[in-house]
Amino acid sequence: MDRTDTMERATQSAVTQDRAEERRWLASVDPAEMVEMLGPAGLLAARGSERKLRLFGCALVRSCWGRIADGRIGLACQAAERFADGRAGAADLAAAREAAAAAMRLAGGRGTRAAAQLAHAAAADGLGDPRMFVVSAAATAQAAGVDRPHQAAILRDLFGNPFRLGRCCATAGWLSGPAFAPAARPASPAGDGPVPLPPHHTVSWGPDVSATARSIYDRRAFERLHVLDAVLVRAGCTCEDLLRHVRGYERCRVCAGAAGVAGASPARTCPLCGGLGWAGAPDMHVRGCWALDLVLGY
Repeated sequence: MDRTDTMERATQSAVTQDRAEERRWLASVDPAEMVEMLGPAGLLAARGSERKLRLFGCALVRSCWGRIADGRIGLACQAAERFADGRAGAADLAAAREAAAAAMRLAGGRGTRAAAQLAHAAAADGLGDPRMFVVSAAATAQAAGVDRPHQAAILRDLFGNPFRLGRCCATAGWLSGPAFAPAARPASPAGDGPVPLPPHHTVSWGPDVSATARSIYDRRAFERLHVLDAVLVRAGCTCEDLLRHVRGYERCRVCAGAAGVAGASPARTCPLCGGLGWAGAPDMHVRGCWALDLVLGY
């Protein structure tokens, strides 16, 4: 076997392994497994990762919003969200913790107590080890009635697809700065695999895109993401993962988009997406949604 054959086999092996890992991320319903997969992609060490985790805790609280009788839990959650986005200070966060602690002491049922614990954790001074935070929050949320598939969908909305996110944004050319220059992007031999996000990025969008995204984010009007889709297209966005996400699709969890990309033959067409490479995603968006965050420059 000559050197060229060896390199081709190594490249194909890397592609196969990356596809398998990507499918695992897309299909996982285990938050602990998912947070482990975020580490190699650099998403837990990047700027803003604590904000994402804090918003994960807040999203879990909001997921059991209708079953919460104590208004202090909601107020604590909202304060933690504002703190995560730089719109509240340490004193506000401390007050949120006190409110959540009072709700914990006076909770009349297991679900309410668990929701208060989630709000208290989201309002912590520091979140500590990311994996431990996610594992603890996931267990507490389950006690509050939030199932694991729902939790996993929240993580995917917050962090996107670590196997596509960095590359699709870089190749689309809508992030600027040396950290995302094509020559600076790390790549596996196959040109696939997780691509770390830069520690900082600047976004060069027109006022229409920024204003639309800001309005949707601030008002939690996620049902209006289709409006952002139209504005992004007019602005010349070519990042397919971004556009598909705001339209309500995600990479197929069975083929990870390989069928659509590679043009698989009918005999090998994916049973879930029909060879398109995309499938409908849960109708769920939260504060910290990766698509809105990238457009807004968080």
